[in-house]
Amino acid sequence: MRKSNLLLVFPDEWLSHSPTLLNLVHIFKDSFNVRVISIDDSVFSNSTLHDPCFSFIKINKQFAVLFLRRIRVIYGVLKSILLLRELRKLAGVQAVDRVIGVDSIGLWAAQKVFGAAHFLSLEVNRDFFFRSCRPDRILSVAIQSKERAGFLFNDPPPRTFLLPNAPILPETFPGSLMNKEFNGRLLYLGVIVPSHGIYASLDAMEEVANRGFTLTIKGVIYKNRVKRTILKRYGHLFDKGIAVLDQRYLHQEDILSFLSGFSIGFCLYDFDRISPNDFNYVSSPSGKLFNYYAAGVPVIATDVVGLQSVRDFNAGILLRDHSSEAIRDAIDKISQDFDFYRRNCLTAAANFDFKGAVKPYRDFLLSTRS
Repeated sequence: MRKSNLLLVFPDEWLSHSPTLLNLVHIFKDSFNVRVISIDDSVFSNSTLHDPCFSFIKINKQFAVLFLRRIRVIYGVLKSILLLRELRKLAGVQAVDRVIGVDSIGLWAAQKVFGAAHFLSLEVNRDFFFRSCRPDRILSVAIQSKERAGFLFNDPPPRTFLLPNAPILPETFPGSLMNKEFNGRLLYLGVIVPSHGIYASLDAMEEVANRGFTLTIKGVIYKNRVKRTILKRYGHLFDKGIAVLDQRYLHQEDILSFLSGFSIGFCLYDFDRISPNDFNYVSSPSGKLFNYYAAGVPVIATDVVGLQSVRDFNAGILLRDHSSEAIRDAIDKISQDFDFYRRNCLTAAANFDFKGAVKPYRDFLLSTRS
């Protein structure tokens, strides 16, 4: 029996750093002929995605960095135009049995070309594109939480599926993670920007540096100004090996092995730099949070709606105060009862396993004709 053709329209330039999308592709390829159309401005590591199912619309890096990334509204309009043109070309040469539009621009472009589409929401934003979509032509919704569904829809569609922003757990889980001991290695994971607490994390290292703790900063810095500030302000920490900057790309299948070498992970949002009314951030169930869980790495996180699972599972410490002293105290509390927090992380990971959560959604898509 022929596999159906499934098209995913991902409208942003960070596909390589979207665990939900990459995990969906991994699982869907057993059931569908999958194709993903996305944007690439060479800021992120999309060139490492060698699977032929990924197709990228190229945008000049210098143009993106010097202009488009500074005016996101214009960038969004350009993306919509480029995606619309690419989808119309594709529709003329290939049968598309099912299409999933990711976020507002992806859904808008998918509906414009194919009429009706499934909707995958990773960033919640009731912008012009979302408001321009036809609710009656949304065939299903896959979203990260009930709170985020309630923000987008007054009455969420009946075919709504909750997909945690979590990894696919290995068959051997939890395996050796049951025997981890505290080693003093701390981790900042993800996009390296001030709004995600990079300065607070480094400031805290000043408090604990003389006690053998180290901080690895693993991720992408796309603003040279931020990199210069980090290396200038905290150069002494890097010189002494207390802080380490690692910008190498980490493939999805290697993340848990890498994370398992750490004892605490940071997941902070700086609401002096982010509007506290930005529901996308307030409700964001960050992907690194679930990766920390799966690797048995207790979390120090910001106390917001999207990160409440830290409290629900006692998998770390939630903070409203990001002062160096508050983070130091959280580090001490976790280090003194590490086994308790580590085991709770593994319990949380089992609860949020992506493979189990996605099965009803995949089965639904298989049962539909469009």
